Amino acid sequence: MAQQTVGVGTAANDGTGDTPRTTGQKVNANFTELYAAITSLTSSLAGKANTSHTHLVANLSDATA
Repeated sequence: MAQQTVGVGTAANDGTGDTPRTTGQKVNANFTELYAAITSLTSSLAGKANTSHTHLVANLSDATA
């Protein structure tokens, strides 16, 4: 599913935007997709931690200081 954008109308209070119900449905659909993607990514990365990359994290931390 592609991201669902909430229609806010052309001008404030002009009646052309999404209804509150439609807005809620779009927001819920977007979060459902986001959480599904995060869950899938988390599942695919489970048990694949590699401590050999800790030096990279330390070097990046030093670079931003």
